[in-house]
Order: sequence, then C-alpha cells, then structure tokens
Amino acid sequence: MRKIAVPSHRYTPLKENWLKIYTPIVEHLQLQIRFNLKTRNVEIKTCKETQDISSLTKATDFVKAFLLGFQVEDALALIRLDDLFLETFDVTDGSPPSKVYGNIRAVASRAAERF
Repeated sequence: MRKIAVPSHRYTPLKENWLKIYTPIVEHLQLQIRFNLKTRNVEIKTCKETQDISSLTKATDFVKAFLLGFQVEDALALIRLDDLFLETFDVTDGSPPSKVYGNIRAVASRAAERF
C-alpha cells in the first residue's frame, strides 16, 4: 500500500477531478484507491486482479503529478508510457533571497542613475 499526503491547497482540485483520477487507476491498472478523510492521504493498494506490480508505482507517480499541479490529462502520460517518471527537487543552492533582492535593488538604482 502506498500513501500520498495531500497538501491543503489541493483538496478542492482533487475533489473536482476525483473521477478522472479514479477511473484510469481502477480500470486500467486494476488497483484500489481511496481518499482517507481522517489522515488526508490518498491510499493506493494492489488487489487480486492486479497483473503488474509496477502499476502501483505508476499510479503513485500519476497522483503525485496531479498534486504537484499537473492537469489530469498531462499526468495520464505517466500511466501510458513506461519510460516516463516523475522527479522533483528543492532549489536550495545559491544565495539567500535577501541577498538576491539586495543585488536586484542595487542594479536597479545604478540603472536609474544612468538615465
């Protein structure tokens, strides 16, 4: 079983698109899916009809892509194509934001002095 945490800002889009998400997972991948209201997680698990174990990973990536902001139609490509996967990263390298904003202000003031 896989549990996917749903951010609070994605509850409404998930509710509105639930049938579009539910249908391919249940019909094409033969998995069971539910939204646990208490823990606010989407739970996906295999059943007797599940033929391919990798379909659990495909379904998880599909739901994660939707929760990250992809449209359902675009996220469906993760189910259709075998060589496609989802990878995310946090931008933590580079200067702190306050230093960047200071540099932008300095450049803007120099540009204003020229004119």
